[in-house]
Amino acid sequence: MFHGRGKTIGRAVLALVVAFLTTIILLLGFAFLLLKLQLDAGKTELGILVIYVLSCFAGGWYCGRKAAQRKFLWGFLTGILYFFSYWRCQRWERKLCSLPWRERR
Repeated sequence: MFHGRGKTIGRAVLALVVAFLTTIILLLGFAFLLLKLQLDAGKTELGILVIYVLSCFAGGWYCGRKAAQRKFLWGFLTGILYFFSYWRCQRWERKLCSLPWRERR
């Protein structure tokens, strides 16, 4: 699928996709558990944090497993990229939600 120098970068991008898909699947399952079990806020926050850590680990594990050299480094890089993208989306969401929305007359 990927050739030459971009092979490892392509695997890192694929690993990010794996991490995001893992996040989506786990969050959907957790939402179902919340619906059925009616957990309190503390347990909900802990569950979401665990899901993000597991997703980050899944992406890093996938990239490290596929890399030919420096497997730990590429797995770590994927985890950092996932965390940065998650952090950036949160900042964007906060900025979007704090804009003064006005109704047009």
